[in-house]
Amino acid sequence: MDICWRKQQSLKDHMKQNSFSANLGVLKIIELITSRFVGEEKTLPMVDSIKYICREFGSTWLSYLKQWTQGLKDAFGPGEATTKPNWNEGQVNELKCQVECVETLVLIFHDLISVDWIEFFDEYQKEWMPILQYLLTVDDKYKLFGNPVIHLLFFFLLCKFKESASPLEGLRTNVVKTLHVLVTNYDEEIQYQVAAYVEFVAKMVARLNDSERYDTLVAESIQFLTA
Repeated sequence: MDICWRKQQSLKDHMKQNSFSANLGVLKIIELITSRFVGEEKTLPMVDSIKYICREFGSTWLSYLKQWTQGLKDAFGPGEATTKPNWNEGQVNELKCQVECVETLVLIFHDLISVDWIEFFDEYQKEWMPILQYLLTVDDKYKLFGNPVIHLLFFFLLCKFKESASPLEGLRTNVVKTLHVLVTNYDEEIQYQVAAYVEFVAKMVARLNDSERYDTLVAESIQFLTA
């Protein structure tokens, strides 16, 4: 494990690249490491590992999560677009990778918080928990795209087929999955937030139609709402 995290320190340095497609590859490697904690019996060495990870990398990941979520607010948030840029295929693909980068960061937090509620999560909960709440509101209205050709191109890159789940559905599904861990294991620590999360998830489900692309998202949401 020590070797893995020394490797991650070098991976963090590569995150300085201004490329979501490159960053996504780095984050996927990191999440492969953190996913090993999920489902394992908690031990003191494991908790110490999580504390070390969050001490060394947590603030960096949180900074990226806030920064990249702001980009999703600009693209998918409520309200009308203030600008309609002339998107090309490369830029559209980068936006797709940005969605997946945020999703992977959420998964990393999910993996770590599945082990224990350590100081990092408590100290910064007023920063990262509202982000999870906001991410439940993203949808596929693509408000930035004034050009219908680019709109269709983005839809194709993001969703491939009408009934296939897109990265946006994957993002929201993993947000709900993370919330499920929180309310199941740490209801006392986040009690002031539980009612708000239940309301946000319920409203999100109510906005969805019966398309097959939402099946996994709806199933995860029902598990959360009935927990």
